[in-house]
Amino acid sequence: RKNYTISASVDLLDSGSAFINAVSSEPAALSFDRNIPVDAAFFAMYLTPSTIDLDRLEIKGDTDSSLVQLPGLLSALQGMMAPETALAGFHTIGFTPLEETVYLRRVKSVSAVRDELNRLADRDLISKQGDTYYAHSRFIAAILGGTLCPYEHFYIGFHDDFLILSPRAGLIQRVRNDNIRRRVKFYDEEYTRIRNRQARLLSFFAYADSRRLSQFIQPYTDPVSDYSPFLSYFDVATMGIAADRQAQQASLQVHTYAMQRVVQPFADSWFLPLDGAELT
Repeated sequence: RKNYTISASVDLLDSGSAFINAVSSEPAALSFDRNIPVDAAFFAMYLTPSTIDLDRLEIKGDTDSSLVQLPGLLSALQGMMAPETALAGFHTIGFTPLEETVYLRRVKSVSAVRDELNRLADRDLISKQGDTYYAHSRFIAAILGGTLCPYEHFYIGFHDDFLILSPRAGLIQRVRNDNIRRRVKFYDEEYTRIRNRQARLLSFFAYADSRRLSQFIQPYTDPVSDYSPFLSYFDVATMGIAADRQAQQASLQVHTYAMQRVVQPFADSWFLPLDGAELT
């Protein structure tokens, strides 16, 4: 297998779509790879507009119907969001792959966002479970996770300066634990070598591990279909997009990598008593 690079230049049209807006922001130093767990099947980092048009969202259930009557609270929540956003997916152990995804979003003040969520909980619009919240709302999902976030039923948690959205509460705790233990992409040597080959400032960056991605997408595919020939062309694939809004163009690069990996099933750790011996 060989490494491949595909480069292209794409015209940016004012389509107003959520995806185009996400990948065509001014290039920035995307840093959520410091928080994405190392065993993610794929992840994408991008910037989300600070404000969204809630009138374009479909009302889902009683919570959204009530939130429409609270424009001040919704506006306050939007103002607390920072643009940096990430999506990550993991090997599916739930009923659907959607259950094994998380959205991460930087916030300007965790305490201020918590205060607003507590106000929603006091109104019984969301529920609070310890230090985690549960919501059934397209509006809250879009405000916190961005318009690309498709959730309707989801949990909300926090770590450091970002919030975590996921349909499964256990996945939020997993992200927290991996961050505490530094089991994140940023500290993975293989990832770091690949990321350092990309431009430092990007509008959008995506990374996929073929083996884990295969496990993630398996529930989406027909049992008789075989997608392995496509995924077998690479071990890792990346996509970087750098937009130039003034020129109304974006440069796109896709890289595939064939890695030389060594599987180590375990590592020995030996502990020997010193019995008072001096170390020299």
